[in-house]
Amino acid sequence: NMKRQANTFDALVHVGGDDVVNDVYLQKTNSNSGEGLDGMELWLVGKIARISDVSPEQAIERQWPLIERHAWTLRLPLFDFSSTTTTTSLSLPSMTVWYAPGNTEYEAASNDPSVIFTKVKPELCNGASSVKNSFVGFVGKA
Repeated sequence: NMKRQANTFDALVHVGGDDVVNDVYLQKTNSNSGEGLDGMELWLVGKIARISDVSPEQAIERQWPLIERHAWTLRLPLFDFSSTTTTTSLSLPSMTVWYAPGNTEYEAASNDPSVIFTKVKPELCNGASSVKNSFVGFVGKA
């Protein structure tokens, strides 16, 4: 799945350029923090590409199993790795998903205020089930 979606990502970028790309970030939700980004770390998990009829939210929702799996394999400090329970499902802590315009990760890392982050609503119900896999792609970043 990861290789196929990376190939789809490359094909969509080849046709649509940077306009069809968004960077995807995860943020650990802290009960003491507000809803914004001030003072919080964001972790770049990867990039999505989509056709113009698919919103970034729909693309993230459609690719969520791959995004979630990739975030887990990166061993980001969002997860509790001390658990010795073996399950087939991932147990993720509360986290917030954000996206930014594509290929702005260097500006984001430099705290460039021109990079606009958009928060994805926690309830994933953006109609992604009707989006075909060939309409969205994901490539993970390390």
